[in-house]
Amino acid sequence: MARVHYAQSWEDPLLLWEIWQRTCPDHVHMVASGGDHALELLQKGLPSVALCDPEPHQLGHIEAKLRALHHRDRNRLYGYGPQAKSQGLLHDGKLEGYLRLFSQRILPLMVSRQHREDLAQQVDAQAQVTFLETHWNSWLWRQAIAYLFDPAQVDKNARHPGLVNTQGRTKLSTNYYTAFLRILGQTPLRENPYLDYVLYGRHAHSHLPYLEDAHFQPEGRLNLHHGALQPWLETLPAAKRFIHASDILESYPEPALPEFFHSVDAACQTGSLLVFWDHRYATPVPEFFEKGWDRIPMMTIDRVPFYHSFHAFQKQ
Repeated sequence: MARVHYAQSWEDPLLLWEIWQRTCPDHVHMVASGGDHALELLQKGLPSVALCDPEPHQLGHIEAKLRALHHRDRNRLYGYGPQAKSQGLLHDGKLEGYLRLFSQRILPLMVSRQHREDLAQQVDAQAQVTFLETHWNSWLWRQAIAYLFDPAQVDKNARHPGLVNTQGRTKLSTNYYTAFLRILGQTPLRENPYLDYVLYGRHAHSHLPYLEDAHFQPEGRLNLHHGALQPWLETLPAAKRFIHASDILESYPEPALPEFFHSVDAACQTGSLLVFWDHRYATPVPEFFEKGWDRIPMMTIDRVPFYHSFHAFQKQ
């Protein structure tokens, strides 16, 4: 199988859970990514989720997770748990490989093992920031962060190539380290599997709820669709839907964006929900869409330290 771009899902299911609960649509359509966001939402109580991806090896990766979910050696197959090695279904992606290069090969050269572990033992989130800036923040640390998390390096080595050089759109100014520190000061590592993975290359202190639930049975409730999101929506009748577009709008030239929003609007009835993220490009939302859909104010903090902004809408 070809190497996947994303072995895990880097969209926060707690954010998605808050949105879904507003109108509880039965029809849930999500960009596949690594599938973990869908699995956690099913574990939380969604009746079913349909995942789409035009790349068959991403869907094959999710199928492998489903086969391994009830295997007696599941944690090893996933590479899950505080003692797990960085091999397995949670680690096989291009993005995860780049993050492990940082956390397991470069970080140990700059920060002692004791200081790395002590960060996760701090009493609250703000204490984590204070500890990091006191015990990690050397000249070498600053130089390594500036290079490894330069947006050009991340685009080249960690992201899907179809999302990084969209014709006719200007990239946003991005500072991954500032975003990382902001979220580190808002959520304890034990409650944030995304920061935990960035810093340790595994889920050393945090948990993935669907892998902690011995009774979780997603079989028959997770459906995989080989194809892109917009053409798929154009084949569907209008219904109350929850549509998760991840950051795929990054790949659209700006003149093509209104057609995406028209496709969403045509497939959706009142009470439908749309979410998407801006990562490196700001997405202009067409005026007709802003008039027919309300922006949703969020209570949940997005725990993923990559994105520029998050957008959530509900159809009037």
